[in-house]
Amino acid sequence: QIIPMVKENTVEYEFHPGAFTAALKYALENKEEKVCLIIEEINRGNASAIFGDIFQLLDRDELGKSRYSIFNGPIKDYLNKEGLNISKIYIPSNMWIVATMNTSDQNVFTLDTAFKRRWKMEYIKNIFADNKESTKLRNKIIQVSDKYPNVTWEKFVKKINKHITYDTSGINGEDKQLGMYFVTIDEIDNQKEFAEKILSYLWEDVAKLNKEYWFGDIKSYDELLEKYEKSYLEVFDNLFDDEIKAPENTENISITEGE
Repeated sequence: QIIPMVKENTVEYEFHPGAFTAALKYALENKEEKVCLIIEEINRGNASAIFGDIFQLLDRDELGKSRYSIFNGPIKDYLNKEGLNISKIYIPSNMWIVATMNTSDQNVFTLDTAFKRRWKMEYIKNIFADNKESTKLRNKIIQVSDKYPNVTWEKFVKKINKHITYDTSGINGEDKQLGMYFVTIDEIDNQKEFAEKILSYLWEDVAKLNKEYWFGDIKSYDELLEKYEKSYLEVFDNLFDDEIKAPENTENISITEGE
């Protein structure tokens, strides 16, 4: 960025290197090292506009270097000032850019086709990772109750997501599904936090076009929270009935003809 600075009552405009320029500088100075710039949730902003002319550098040749170079005065002047004598800006073959995006997030920018085709896209499935923390979360019982005593967070997510995909009200089911890490273990332990986070999302975003399909005769969010405080998963209109605890000590009685 070029930021105005006040020095001795005079406004001066100085270039402040950002993450890309810092990574580029390091990569150019250390060509034997692999440098990776990670952009978290790239679709949180208008990526094409944010990249600007750097967008042209994303095309790489067979060796991994930018196929095209650009003239970016501020970045060039900064790099030259730091001892790198270059006339145009390019991404060297030892520098990678890795970005993440969450397709289920609402109110974020879409990536246009021209931008996306310059990346190698990899879809990451909505599943729990195979590690200790993930196992602890997936096996966490969400609410212990007499009727549904053994519903884990994993069972809850799978059941809700399947119900979302069968919703015929017109919502985009794939974009509405719960992520495996939508809540934390602490939030599951806190009944109020869990209810507010899960139920508000489902009520406002998922069930807004088909509330009867989700919650039966519940007509308001106040009523939903009130019923959840009393009956937990029963608010989901029998969705979890296959998780009902079977009666214990049931005797097998044999009836013969004539008895």
